Amino acid sequence: MNTKQFAVSVLNLAPLRAGFDSRQAIEAMTLLAQQTEQLGYCHR
Repeated sequence: MNTKQFAVSVLNLAPLRAGFDSRQAIEAMTLLAQQTEQLGYCHR
């Protein structure tokens, strides 16, 4: 089993949906970042 850990930013997982324009994709990414901060995740 590989136990190596690596950091992944939640913004690396930004939702990009079919049919979204760039404005909608940025809005979704911003909402995701705000929600994760509310849950206590921090960026480093």
